[in-house]
Amino acid sequence: REQKIQLHQRQEQWEEAAHCTQALISHTRVRGAVHVRKLVDLYERAERPDLALQWIPAWKRAAPGSSTVWLTQADLLAKQGHPVEAIDTLRRAHALFDRDSAVLQQWAVLCRKAERHAEAQRLYWRLYEQAEDVSAKLRWVRDLAVTALTLKQESVLIEAFQQRRRSHRSSI
Repeated sequence: REQKIQLHQRQEQWEEAAHCTQALISHTRVRGAVHVRKLVDLYERAERPDLALQWIPAWKRAAPGSSTVWLTQADLLAKQGHPVEAIDTLRRAHALFDRDSAVLQQWAVLCRKAERHAEAQRLYWRLYEQAEDVSAKLRWVRDLAVTALTLKQESVLIEAFQQRRRSHRSSI
């Protein structure tokens, strides 16, 4: 079966590779994170997010400590036109992985795309605070500025940074 999966992958027959992977999982009862993640990836490549989403719960059970499954689920939901569900998924992921900046970043991006700019701005502030070096902080300053422009709150953002500079001399 593994050889058949690899053959389909080389030929970029993603859905066939996914079906073979699903059969492998079903027949061997192997539901390891690697196999389930591969299956989700293959369905995603086959442009079958509906089938990929069906395997997300199995992937979560197989890899309970991984934020990747949550990020993938949110991405699939967003691609299917379900931004609210995608945002809710990332909110739940953040409760589990509160120091994972990738979760916060994707959550902020989806909020901005869904025109939830105030929420995105709060998330960008969290990312800014978590950033450990100046270059990382500058990356979040850009996103804060874009969000402030959208909200027409440029002066509020400038004042916040001026206040920070007065409080912490090393602040940008």
